[in-house]
Amino acid sequence: MRLFIAVTFSQPIQEKLEGILCLLKEQAFAGNFSSRENLHLTLAFLGDIPSCRLSHVIDAMEQIHTKPFLCSLSSLGCFGKMKKEADSRESSVLWIGTDYCPELLNLQNELTASLRRHAVWYDSKPFRPHVTLGRNVRLNPEFSEEHFCQNLPEMCQQVTGISLMKSERKNNKTVYTELYRKIL
Repeated sequence: MRLFIAVTFSQPIQEKLEGILCLLKEQAFAGNFSSRENLHLTLAFLGDIPSCRLSHVIDAMEQIHTKPFLCSLSSLGCFGKMKKEADSRESSVLWIGTDYCPELLNLQNELTASLRRHAVWYDSKPFRPHVTLGRNVRLNPEFSEEHFCQNLPEMCQQVTGISLMKSERKNNKTVYTELYRKIL
């Protein structure tokens, strides 16, 4: 099973993110945009985990003692360069990031330490808290990131739990299914 652990969003935040996605789609001539139901903030990507190891992942999640906290989403960003050229072949990932949130950083650190103690592999790339909005996005040349960011809605959510998610392909779509939720 292909798994990751994430913060999921309330319906009001999902609606705001969906509105941002619609605006970005209007400003893009290409891209593979995330669907509303797949929007999340990954804390740890686990990759392919055999079902016999699932209990180790859940045990690691149960060791988390972080209390609920507020987290805000506020800035547009991109892994790679923001693409505005039709002929560019470079891949880019467009995302919305969080404001600085020490509680979120502590949660991710506590989670990965617990995964290590339970001998659960995870991708150890540096943590950059973000919500992926689209991949291979090519924006219109007149797109203004500064103007776009000035008009982002306020998005603040109480983080009250973390979710173990399964990722799979169904009917040529990526589908995420929550397998377990740890309440903070």
